[in-house]
Formats: sequence, structure tokens, C-alpha cells
Amino acid sequence: MADPASGGGLRAFAQVHAIAFSKPAELPFSPDRALSGQIGGKRTAALVISGDGTRREDRIAVVAGPKGPIASSELRASPAGLSATDIDRYATDLIASLGSKPPASS
Repeated sequence: MADPASGGGLRAFAQVHAIAFSKPAELPFSPDRALSGQIGGKRTAALVISGDGTRREDRIAVVAGPKGPIASSELRASPAGLSATDIDRYATDLIASLGSKPPASS
């Protein structure tokens, strides 16, 4: 499986604030970074991250469409720091938790 943080087809998403303040998607936090593309070879989505995993309030989420669905989790780094493998694991687990839920319609 391709690692999304190290060239697995995700690209930086310039409109982080468009996701962060998107009322329809109801993202539960304000992200610092966003990537978009195919996650885990399963579906196209945005991977949004707040923090670096060193604080309790740091979060990571997968947003499967402008209006959701969303799967999010606390983001925790090891003492060595957050690795690309960690991001890949979070992304894969979160996209799997969405199952086959289609993007929310208008």
C-alpha cells in the first residue's frame, strides 16, 4: 500500500481554511494541514491534520466530500515524533471506518 505522506498520490490542499470552516462538513477541529487524493487505494478524500501529535487536542480526520462523511481521531505521536508510517496508519484506519458511506449530498 502506498504511503500517503510520502508520495502515495496525495497532494497538498491549498484551501485548508475552506475545509476548516466548511459548515456543511462540520469538521470537529480547525486543521493546520490538508492533503487530498486517493487514500489507502480505496477512495478519494481529504486528510486533514491539526498539530503534530504531541498535545492531547491534536487531531486527524478524513473528509470524504464537501459535506462529509467525516471520520476523525486523536493524533498521537511516539516519542520519536510523527512518522509517515503513522500518518498512513491513521489514514487507512479512518477511511476504513467510513466503510462504503457515500459523500453526503446537498
